[in-house]
Amino acid sequence: MNQDIKASTLIIVVLIFGSLLYAKFWASSEAKSINVYSYIHQHPDGGSYIKLNNKLMGFNPKSELIATIDLAKFNVQENNSSDFAFFSNGDLLLRKKAQQKNFIENLQRYFRFTNPTNKISPDDQEGLFRCNLLSYTCTSFTQQALNINGAFSLAIDIKTDRVFIADSSRHQVYMYSSDGLELDTAKNFKFPNQIEVANNQLYVADTNHHRLASFDISKNEIGEIKQSFDTRTTASRKLMETWPSAFLLIENQRWIINSKNGMSYGGIYIFDNLGEFLKKLKLPAEADPFALIQLGDQVLISDFSLDRIYRFSLEGEQLADFKSLELQKIQKQLTEKRVYYQWLNDMFSILFAVSLAAGFLLALYQQNQVKKAVLAEPDLTNQALQNLIEEPVLHWIKLSTRAKVFNILLLTFCVICYLLLSLIPWLSGMSLYEFFVVTWRLQVILIILTVSLLLQFRRKIAITQNLVMIYPLLGSKVVCLKNEIISNDVHILVGKSIFQIPHLYKLYAANDIESFLYPAIKQGKQVDRIEMQAILAGNKYVRITQFILIIFLLGAFLYYGVL
Repeated sequence: MNQDIKASTLIIVVLIFGSLLYAKFWASSEAKSINVYSYIHQHPDGGSYIKLNNKLMGFNPKSELIATIDLAKFNVQENNSSDFAFFSNGDLLLRKKAQQKNFIENLQRYFRFTNPTNKISPDDQEGLFRCNLLSYTCTSFTQQALNINGAFSLAIDIKTDRVFIADSSRHQVYMYSSDGLELDTAKNFKFPNQIEVANNQLYVADTNHHRLASFDISKNEIGEIKQSFDTRTTASRKLMETWPSAFLLIENQRWIINSKNGMSYGGIYIFDNLGEFLKKLKLPAEADPFALIQLGDQVLISDFSLDRIYRFSLEGEQLADFKSLELQKIQKQLTEKRVYYQWLNDMFSILFAVSLAAGFLLALYQQNQVKKAVLAEPDLTNQALQNLIEEPVLHWIKLSTRAKVFNILLLTFCVICYLLLSLIPWLSGMSLYEFFVVTWRLQVILIILTVSLLLQFRRKIAITQNLVMIYPLLGSKVVCLKNEIISNDVHILVGKSIFQIPHLYKLYAANDIESFLYPAIKQGKQVDRIEMQAILAGNKYVRITQFILIIFLLGAFLYYGVL
């Protein structure tokens, strides 16, 4: 490590971490693409169709299975997570495939920027298709393929067959005629999600405006706003359930899914048609409601996470879960497949974290070995330093009482947290494997914090007549002649150790610093900030630390969602 980092070493490091990250994101993508229960839509004949991955299962108001539509017969890409809708004659409107998102689109999605890509796609196989359920043939719905590679929602006005598309990432809602001609575009939205048509009005879950709004569509345009109300309540604000994503219109009621950050794991709130809050439905812990629909005298709610379909009465009373042998058979297969990919995702995540920690410790170990080798070199300078080290110590600068108390309190807090964490398997009946998968991130943080706090007590500074000796968190002590210390108004460079003056006052007693350390510093070289930055930039230990930090931050940045 006393040389610049070799290109081959950097390539090996990047390949190892890159492979683990790729494997993790592949497994995560596969798991997320397996949608057990997601969208639910009503057919013109009054039945309700539930989407299970690549199949649509239709049920009549008596909850009897009436049809199964295999989307593979339309060449619809498997695991294609997208909305669908029915025309008045029973034709199906859907997307056949989803393109792999590029890096720019992933960044846009992660930071929730406006979609920067063109609305029109050059690929004729993209966009929406109108499919006949009898002949299993599909034709492109629009004249030019729409690039709706992000989130979108569909609604069809059964009376006129006009099609409405909520393009969430572009903050727009489009109106099309029944034969695919664009009639209007409305842009006064912020991440619109579910849309519905009723009584010549278009209802929109305008997510980032926290509202359910309706618009006049009596003409071939999205006209003036007719009604709007804030979907947030006092209870939803406390629970961070503030983002309306889906809704259901029932006579004089509005059932609304208010999602949490990340557009998941929300609650269902019932309002009257004027926006007055009535009640919140009781759902299981970790429920992730996705879509709602009325089926006869009951309401069905699909759960994206727990793979369940809840049933409620029109008054909001919970009934037994919606069951069907045909549904359960497919559900079981899909759930097992998704659990397998989630397990792979967890394993690759753990391997990534272990590799990152091992690489960090290895770098520190090699850095420490270099220091030992340098100190062991039999040159005159080190021999002279060794003779000087044998001088009687004039003063020890140790951690201040305040710093010790703070470290002890924080260390006690970490130990208590870890003890409480260890009770989870016993209280919840969770297996040790499940416990580790769920809590490994917190465990790693607690362990790193505990070790770093224990190492804090190793910090001390020895001042002799000619020397300053630093005992750092890790590695051997650093010995430096007083006249070789370099400092400015912010940084102090003592041998290979770098300190910030404000940080020193947090660790050591002010009297010791001013009485013993400052006089030693003044015997060294004083430089300005520009000179100090140049010195630090050329310090190999600073470069090593920066390299480790960059790898760690890049890994964390990628791990938590950009890809």
